[in-house]
Amino acid sequence: MRNCLILLLCVFTGFKVHSQSGIGDSPQPALDSIARQHKLQDDVSGFIYTCLDRFLADPTESRLSVFERCDQLLWRPLKTDDEHVAYILLQCNKGYYRSLFGDINKAIDAYESAWKTYSVRTPAGVDIIEYCLKPLGNQYSILGDY
Repeated sequence: MRNCLILLLCVFTGFKVHSQSGIGDSPQPALDSIARQHKLQDDVSGFIYTCLDRFLADPTESRLSVFERCDQLLWRPLKTDDEHVAYILLQCNKGYYRSLFGDINKAIDAYESAWKTYSVRTPAGVDIIEYCLKPLGNQYSILGDY
């Protein structure tokens, strides 16, 4: 009986915490606030990783707008290698999830954006072949665009 009560308490508390976390809410207002905080510190890579973390906490088709909103809220061009790496990872994840949810053309756009960003700066520590070029080639194959 005691174990059952503890289990019910944990389940109830978990649902309450989840419902207050904002994960199911629209990401736009939260991202606007986050962008302002990171902009004050001029932390572009931190903002990009926060956007990515927000999406990956609940990766659903309805939340794909997080990626576009993140692009819109960037307040300056990328400067450092860390910022380029973060943006490449964002675009590769965007491509992966666009593909997963069946939007091949937008997946290709995201992978091409990652490749373009990599080509401009070529930051170390990015396995561009594995995480960008192979998936991009797969998307081209799906479309029959060799």
